Amino acid sequence: MKIFKNPIFTFIIGAIIFSSITAIAVTQINANQVSYTDSNNREIKLDKALDEVYANLDTKKVLNSFGTTQYATSQGSKIAPRNVSLQLTKGKYIVFDYKGHNWRTTATTYQSTFGAIENASTSYKNLACESNSCIINDISGYANMIMPAKDSSNYYNQLIVEAFVYYVEIKEVIDTLSASENAGGADNYMSQFDTLIAIPIN
Repeated sequence: MKIFKNPIFTFIIGAIIFSSITAIAVTQINANQVSYTDSNNREIKLDKALDEVYANLDTKKVLNSFGTTQYATSQGSKIAPRNVSLQLTKGKYIVFDYKGHNWRTTATTYQSTFGAIENASTSYKNLACESNSCIINDISGYANMIMPAKDSSNYYNQLIVEAFVYYVEIKEVIDTLSASENAGGADNYMSQFDTLIAIPIN
């Protein structure tokens, strides 16, 4: 086999093999050139399978990872605090605590205001869980205080509404989440309310 001992011939054979491998490496394979056998022994082209998956994709199920929203509310006069609670199962939630009250005053020191209430008093920012083992992280808050013109009795009818947003993680199998609105004051015939909205995100 003297031919294989010839260095020129060996170089030519090597060049042919190397160029063939390179040509294979850069060859593009399209999805319609690939097929697979499904559970019913049918040969399915990959591009057809991908088209079918895309056509049947329910984007609502993919994008919407929220569970069923739960609500609880308490409203009435200022004679007693408005206590509100929700029984929540183990998991993660976005919770809105929406509350407010009104009152009457002859003073003119109260002005209409609005804005963030990150450092609100605990008399308003009082979300808690019964077990004391849940995680409650404050996300944000906002308040509106409204003072309309005097009524016929020369009173200002004041109104304040606060909205707090929390991330809550319930660690027990079932836990009770609660909040309250207790404005106090002399005008017991005025009103107050507290509403909890819990949206599961796990």
